[in-house]
Amino acid sequence: MKKLWVVIAIIVLALILVGYKGTSDKYDLSDLISEKMTANYLYTELVERYPNDEMFANLAEEAARDIEVLEEAAARQSISIVDAKADNIDIPETKADALSYAVLFEQAETRMLNKMIKNEEDAYLKEILGDILKSSEDSYNMLKTASDEANPLVVRGCTRCRITKDGQGCQMPK
Repeated sequence: MKKLWVVIAIIVLALILVGYKGTSDKYDLSDLISEKMTANYLYTELVERYPNDEMFANLAEEAARDIEVLEEAAARQSISIVDAKADNIDIPETKADALSYAVLFEQAETRMLNKMIKNEEDAYLKEILGDILKSSEDSYNMLKTASDEANPLVVRGCTRCRITKDGQGCQMPK
């Protein structure tokens, strides 16, 4: 039961983290740069906690590179990004929770990028967003694998079932 509350807390944090916009399809470069700044903060903090984990260092570097590319694109297009800033987030306490949190973060970023690409008319920006989307999808897949290994129980199906990774049945009484 405690694990379920951790999962719920992580989902709520992830929604806050990406500046939840409900059903809106409208994001701009400032929103994406803010998200990347928050990602950089998250991964940099995780590097400090887990200095031997190259994955977090690579993700922090990737976020920093994406920020530079997006800032250059905004300047080239004369798009104001003065509102871009990192969100104030709490860093998860355990590595397993941090991985779960990062998975949700990358998943939300992927949704944001897909919406931005769908609405973008400028070919130059669309190409940049597409490159960042590919990188975000790769990050999601890498984090998802690491999270699944760190969290062997995953919630599937109904909210009362916990199924182990090896496919054994429901562990909750019917």
